[in-house]
Amino acid sequence: MAAATSAESQMPRASIIICTRDRADSLRRTLASLGRIDRPAGLSVEVIVVDNASRDDTAEAVRQASLCDARLKYVSEPATGQSRARNRGMAAADGDIIVFIDDDVIPAMDWLGKLCAPILRDEADAVAGCVRLAPHLIEPWMSASHRDWLADTCSIDAAIPSRMVGANMAFSRVVLDRIPAFDVELGPGALGFGDDTLFSLQTRAAGFRIVSAFDAVVEHHFMADRLAADNWVRTARKLGQVDAYISHHWDHDVWPRPRRGICSSLLKVARCRLGQLSRKDTPATPELLSAVRSFHAGCHYLRVRNEPWNYEKRGLVKLTPGPAMAPRAGMIPAEYSANPPSKA
Repeated sequence: MAAATSAESQMPRASIIICTRDRADSLRRTLASLGRIDRPAGLSVEVIVVDNASRDDTAEAVRQASLCDARLKYVSEPATGQSRARNRGMAAADGDIIVFIDDDVIPAMDWLGKLCAPILRDEADAVAGCVRLAPHLIEPWMSASHRDWLADTCSIDAAIPSRMVGANMAFSRVVLDRIPAFDVELGPGALGFGDDTLFSLQTRAAGFRIVSAFDAVVEHHFMADRLAADNWVRTARKLGQVDAYISHHWDHDVWPRPRRGICSSLLKVARCRLGQLSRKDTPATPELLSAVRSFHAGCHYLRVRNEPWNYEKRGLVKLTPGPAMAPRAGMIPAEYSANPPSKA
């Protein structure tokens, strides 16, 4: 791609970052759709593809892409993990606005202008875009929680968005002055989810303004095997582990009687599994998934509760390992301070 012209160098700049691993075909569709979107007048655009140790022809897919009005960068991040790829993409970005989309979404023609507009008008520091599931992947049995776990933004309050979803979000570069990185212990390739959740929590804790732009729409074309029952249960397990990680390392929560909660959740799982046997209309009920999530949250909390904190309470920057990270004496009651067993 040609270097930016002198006129473009004076424009506000947006960097669209796509992190990908072994999904070349899906990436081709996303890049092709980016080549068709409207570029907002007065906005310089670059697209950065971060190849996170792919073993397929991802690099060739990027070389073959044509984006017309946008510069295209290919960046390699050999250490696996979506958060590592996000951080690598941000380091390579020139934009005043950082935009993240997934490698399996199709943005609407007017998506970019509507997503960036609140930041360009100085009405927001960060923007939660809209993610809709591709129509052919929507099933009648899907509840709001099912859709939420597939990155649909239907459960987010448009008036007061509590979080951003990494499949479609944007923020001003000034946010990185306070929150320099995504947590590499979260997200795909690590605990599985939660990288965008913690970043959203930190963004709000830092006092930045988060607004929604639910007219900035991307359509999520996820792999159909995510709808299988075993995948739902795996997702619940990972989300439970994320809950415990954030609760301990960021919120510094102390859970009362965690083993009792684990036992209660396990009983709920058993009851829900029995009920599931008679349900043919859904592969996994919300009640079952909630119980599985709670069970694994409790189990993971037992594993991490005596670990040194990774953040100051609701902090913005990950701490360097050392004595200062240790929970304060008396913070964890003696009743709960014994080394946890290998399983509940």
